[in-house]
Amino acid sequence: MPGLTEELAFRGVLLALLDRAFAGRVRVLGADMGWGAVASSLVFGLCHGLRVSPDLHVALQLLPMAIPTVGRFVLAWCRARSGSLLLPIFVHSGMNEAAQLVAVAKALL
Repeated sequence: MPGLTEELAFRGVLLALLDRAFAGRVRVLGADMGWGAVASSLVFGLCHGLRVSPDLHVALQLLPMAIPTVGRFVLAWCRARSGSLLLPIFVHSGMNEAAQLVAVAKALL
């Protein structure tokens, strides 16, 4: 269940560490957010957009990076707004299921 493990790692551990490392917070739609949300979202996006070929050619694919980065910033907001990891876990799982349904629908059409 990637939603669970990724949320524990990115919105649980990494976000908490980065929020402590970077000072400053701003209120976004009712949630206090810091640079940790931006940094952890970018790291997550890089994990999805950075490709290394077997001959060690490195490529950065922007669309596969941008979509997860924006989605994970939304999940960081969910974490900040709710104060819990439960909401981001459920939202992440819902995002994954929606993506699977779209893929299935495309295959059937």
